[in-house]
Amino acid sequence: MRFKTLACALALTCLLTGSAGCSRISEQVSPQRSGRNAWTVPHVLRIAGLSEPDTLNPVVGNQQIEIDLSMFWAAYLFRWNDRNEFVPELASVLPSLENHGISADGMTIVYHLRRGVRWHDGAPFSADDVVYSWRQVMNPKNNVANRIGYDLIRRIDEPDKYTLMVHLRKAYAPFVATFFNMAATAYCILPKHVLAGSADINRVPYDNLPLGTGPFKVTEHQRGSLIRFVRNTQYWRGAPKLRQIDYHIVPDQNTILTQLRTHEVDFEFTAPSSQAPTLQHIRGTRAYLTPFTSYAQLALNLQSGVLQDVRVRQALAYG
Repeated sequence: MRFKTLACALALTCLLTGSAGCSRISEQVSPQRSGRNAWTVPHVLRIAGLSEPDTLNPVVGNQQIEIDLSMFWAAYLFRWNDRNEFVPELASVLPSLENHGISADGMTIVYHLRRGVRWHDGAPFSADDVVYSWRQVMNPKNNVANRIGYDLIRRIDEPDKYTLMVHLRKAYAPFVATFFNMAATAYCILPKHVLAGSADINRVPYDNLPLGTGPFKVTEHQRGSLIRFVRNTQYWRGAPKLRQIDYHIVPDQNTILTQLRTHEVDFEFTAPSSQAPTLQHIRGTRAYLTPFTSYAQLALNLQSGVLQDVRVRQALAYG
């Protein structure tokens, strides 16, 4: 189960970023096991990627990479497993009409939280952290991407430290799949005991070296170069088999390809599909092609002179 947890995280990283190709070293075994590739660093996974996060805190981040990396250190109420199933993580059960987790009118959602979970510093996780996280999403001082769903919450009651009763202003069918999970805005749960004194969380030290409840801890963050994760030996599912994960920020796709060939790195997600034929023939690697429906967007600066004219914006949309 401990290995499966890590495998799911890696598979989800590929899935959620819409990768056209993934490549990783196929041998990640201990030195005692025969057949290990000579270039493998035992129990260390070296990932290369183009993207550099502006922040490691997904609540105030605006890039996909923050969400991807949060899967190692953070946690959500729910996430997707490697069989594309929506499963509880920090919640212990998925609310439904059948288990009375959703009221008949759809206005009240009950969340039962997992017991025995601790933050990386040893503090216990509780309902207080979830309520605090919601308040930070709604804090107008915080630069969150959106508040869809969260803004429908009228209040949250805590019957005890491991139960939440979320009362909505109106029924909203996607709410369970929106509230602090990997499916929508992907806002992770924040530690109240660490951040409670901050007026906002846009540029606090936490954003550079966050603390979570996930299987790995962020121990090093070198801007433009490296983000290092080490295993959380107190993780509630059990300590991961990997000792360390290094995410190397490499701004050139051809350089990443070279590093895969020379085995300086072990793994890449969101590799360009144009490199798939080459990736499939690198010794000691496996390439996975993942079909994915992608999208693109054009963001308009409404403070710019000509773009303030709605007719110009309409013309661009029609074009």
